[in-house]
Amino acid sequence: MGLMVAALALPVRGTALGKVMVEMPVQEFGIVEQGTPVTRGFVLRNKSRQAVRIDRVVPACACTVAATEGQIIPRGGQTTVMVTLDTRELVGRTTKSIGVRTSDPQTPYVQLWLRGIVQADLMVAPTAVYLGRVFRMEPVQRELVISPGRAGGQVFTATSVEATSTALRTYLAPGAKPGQQRVIVELTGDVPSGRFDDEVVIHTTSPRQPVIKVPVFGQVLG
Repeated sequence: MGLMVAALALPVRGTALGKVMVEMPVQEFGIVEQGTPVTRGFVLRNKSRQAVRIDRVVPACACTVAATEGQIIPRGGQTTVMVTLDTRELVGRTTKSIGVRTSDPQTPYVQLWLRGIVQADLMVAPTAVYLGRVFRMEPVQRELVISPGRAGGQVFTATSVEATSTALRTYLAPGAKPGQQRVIVELTGDVPSGRFDDEVVIHTTSPRQPVIKVPVFGQVLG
């Protein structure tokens, strides 16, 4: 599952702090079903008296950008940065940022934003379980919370949970709020030293999300 982020108070009009202006730095994509790709174009205008080069584009997690690095925007010209958001691992209200580095000394860095709501039958938080740096035989327990992803409509639940190795022990428990469930994740003592990578697999009654996979990782010391 992808990261769920609260909406931010972001500017929606064009910005021109330097010589590179973005017509709409924030692009709203509304409400989409999980798994639906979202593509938006951001128009960058060069208001300087000389050509400006796009040195680097830094997309957010789950975002891909059409090749623009090294592109020259002529004096008074413009270009479009096409951004595609992969929503397969996202759910809920989502905000993603994309950074654009340019050769313009007055606008060396331009930030672009995509935001909207990704709908799904179930939400799992957090989207990944970080165990931290733990010593062997040290008891470690983490929790995942499963919540309904839609207001109203049919209610779906988790039916079982499992791990991909014997190093993790997992089980379902009631949630703190109505409609919620918890997944308890425990690291067993029989774990070799080094980086730990595993996965929790949640089986559900949702036909759209019959299986939800959550990565589990950390560092085992000693």
